[in-house]
Amino acid sequence: MGAAKYQQLIDAVKEASKAGLFSMISKWESAARVLNRLAMFDMLRALSAVTELERGAVRKGADGVGGMEAKRSGSASRRK
Repeated sequence: MGAAKYQQLIDAVKEASKAGLFSMISKWESAARVLNRLAMFDMLRALSAVTELERGAVRKGADGVGGMEAKRSGSASRRK
């Protein structure tokens, strides 16, 4: 994994942590977007560098990344 991508995730998590683990969801969404740009094997290594609570907060932030429109369009395609 490139050091720059790894550091981007660590920086995004630190920034979101400053706001608090359970506040400022948009900050955690930013961390989730950084995480989404990594390959799976890089994700696992990067996530091991943050605490369990921070990993959970990033996961909660990821819930908002797709948005409601993505969820609606996915359910509509299953009905066809």
